[in-house]
Amino acid sequence: MNLVVANLCGRSDAAERVAYAYGAPIRLPAPLPFLPSGRWRGLGQHPLVIREGALWDGEAPLEHWEGRIQGRRIDLYGYGGEGRPRKLRMEVEGRGMFDWDEAFRRIGWAVRREHHPVLPYWLTAHILPLFLSSSGAFRLLHAGCVEVGGRGVAFLGGSGIGKTTLTGFGIGLGHRLVCDDKLPIVHWGGVWQALPAHPYHRPERLPESLGRRIEASAKEPVPMALFCLLDPVPGSSSPRIRPVPLREAFLQLCAHRSARFRWREKADLDGLARLAGDLPVFRLEVPRDRSKLGEVWELIRRSLGAGALSEDGG
Repeated sequence: MNLVVANLCGRSDAAERVAYAYGAPIRLPAPLPFLPSGRWRGLGQHPLVIREGALWDGEAPLEHWEGRIQGRRIDLYGYGGEGRPRKLRMEVEGRGMFDWDEAFRRIGWAVRREHHPVLPYWLTAHILPLFLSSSGAFRLLHAGCVEVGGRGVAFLGGSGIGKTTLTGFGIGLGHRLVCDDKLPIVHWGGVWQALPAHPYHRPERLPESLGRRIEASAKEPVPMALFCLLDPVPGSSSPRIRPVPLREAFLQLCAHRSARFRWREKADLDGLARLAGDLPVFRLEVPRDRSKLGEVWELIRRSLGAGALSEDGG
């Protein structure tokens, strides 16, 4: 792939082609799926650059973390900086390596040619949100989110608990997708806002797949209205929604972070404490019976104080 390496020191009057994911402009071309795109004319943050090849060699890491994604071992290394790493390297078992240089807003990748077909998945679903959240671009929650009447409704929960099912039903009602699984959230101008992650929805949960592209997806930040903590109940039960006390709301928001970094811990916890006090968090009991999803969404509508639920989301 021929990727553009940016000249981050110079400025040009020519508008650059960029794609957008997680609120960040990304210089094109890049090994990404179809994303919302436009022209960047030097306003705001510099576009992020994705290029083939390691960004550095020979440095000893200062920190090391381990984890698993999609059944594969993940090793994350931190390099340089005082108090916190300014560069990260993520090695994905059996796939390759990804570097992040925060100062120059660059991502480097080294993936064997036979694994190039899954490169857009790893970059879009995991690398971009992880690296951007590490630098404080946003707080990242394990949540699905849709825009309802111009306001964001988020569904908090672990894998397989029903986030994608509820967002998918909402999309079918005419609401716009904000994110399927990872919710970037920021506090701008006194308002908590969700940043559109990417326009893909993954109901089939196929390995290393972003799923289906959703045309009706949010393109701009969405003011958040409420969070629903999903609680599956037997199919014979009726759906129920009730407010979560402030302390529990804070603890649940903390528990549903998608990324945690030592150097971001205090800022994240302070922000989530403020979020819990600013916006309502509800416990939403969802019967394991898809025929009752309409009733579940009626409860959400009432909690929003919106008008009658309709096909166009009104």
